[in-house]
Amino acid sequence: MILEFLKQMDYSIFHFINNTISNQTLDSIMLFLRNAHNWIPLYILLFIYLIYSYKWNGLKYGLYILIAFAIADSITFQLLKPWFGRLRPCHSETLTVRLLLNHCGGKYGFPSNHAANHAAIAISIVLAGIFKKKWINYLWLFWAFMIGIAQIYVGVHYPSDILAGFILGASIAYFNYYAILPLLSRLPIIIKGIIPKKTSNNNCL
Repeated sequence: MILEFLKQMDYSIFHFINNTISNQTLDSIMLFLRNAHNWIPLYILLFIYLIYSYKWNGLKYGLYILIAFAIADSITFQLLKPWFGRLRPCHSETLTVRLLLNHCGGKYGFPSNHAANHAAIAISIVLAGIFKKKWINYLWLFWAFMIGIAQIYVGVHYPSDILAGFILGASIAYFNYYAILPLLSRLPIIIKGIIPKKTSNNNCL
């Protein structure tokens, strides 16, 4: 009974975002938001900022963010989607879906890769305090949220796919911050301990 109610609510919210509020302006905005290629300049600027602000430590933060993305993407795509096996709305034979893309994407949609990946990146950035100004942190969180909403709007994900992706991404970000970042901070010390020290040859002839 509860599961059926949640399912119907999921469908209703999907229909509202995908159909009810749709217009040409939102079409253009949402298509831009959900296209990963459009964010490449942002990632380049982020890397430049990290190097400029943190010098060699910027490489550590860059790797930290990359690891967050890699873990989220791998777990979502390779493990959870095949395990749950939930079809995307654009593969449904019963729902009326307004698909804005010329393809539906993969077969399965739960949880959303886009939502998990971008939430993991944004929350990892916020947790590490890479940007000191709060409004910039809010922008990163809003950025991840809007990319998730765009996935629903274009017709390739249910709201529950996005919510699950956000939860997964947030969990990975916390793991990344508390487990991976301290390890990356100690990496130069670990490497220094592994490399044998040169011994001087003071033997006299």
